[in-house]
Amino acid sequence: MLGVGQDCNFFQQALKNKTSQTSLFRSESDYQTMRSFAPGNSEQHFWGINWTYLFIINKQDMSHTTFPISEKELRPRVIYQWGDTLWIGNRHGFRWFDTQKNKFIRTQGISDFDEIGSSRVHFFKPNGKNRLWIGTKSGIFLYEREKGIIAKYDNTQKGLFFLPVNNFYHMSEAKAGGYWLASKNGLVWWNPALNLPQTSEEPPWKYYKDLPATELFAAYE
Repeated sequence: MLGVGQDCNFFQQALKNKTSQTSLFRSESDYQTMRSFAPGNSEQHFWGINWTYLFIINKQDMSHTTFPISEKELRPRVIYQWGDTLWIGNRHGFRWFDTQKNKFIRTQGISDFDEIGSSRVHFFKPNGKNRLWIGTKSGIFLYEREKGIIAKYDNTQKGLFFLPVNNFYHMSEAKAGGYWLASKNGLVWWNPALNLPQTSEEPPWKYYKDLPATELFAAYE
């Protein structure tokens, strides 16, 4: 799951150039182990990350600046730029990086949902201008700019916050409204807009568990 496919393709194409750009990296493993990409603050740059470094990379010559990740055990998996903040999802929740000051900053607003600190993060997806979905091994969290994490959806919750499975890898828009959720245990269609008090007994989700492949890493329509 790459943060931005366009930048990923550019990166791969640049490395295939006859004038080798790979020598600009500290080691061959630096570019071979890239986990995710995100747009930069300008048209000339983009972000990349592996388990050891966060990179800001120049699209023209592949020169870059590195920011060491001190907590190696976090093993970052995905990055997403939201405003001036780079969100870094790892196997123990998420971290932030201030793209204006070029420094890691402390996360806030998760005290009521401490379990995210032990949840492996697989994706970030915007929900309007002020909210962000966070897909994890233990469910889907909803983050709001001014309030922090305000909700969690998984198979241990009740009522409006229930989903039939956990461990979500990917989220994409459904043409009929709502989202497609790819998970370790099958495919789910979900429309959180229907998570409102209503007389209908129909849940705001459909679970497709009888597919040829149970574990799905992405779903698009």
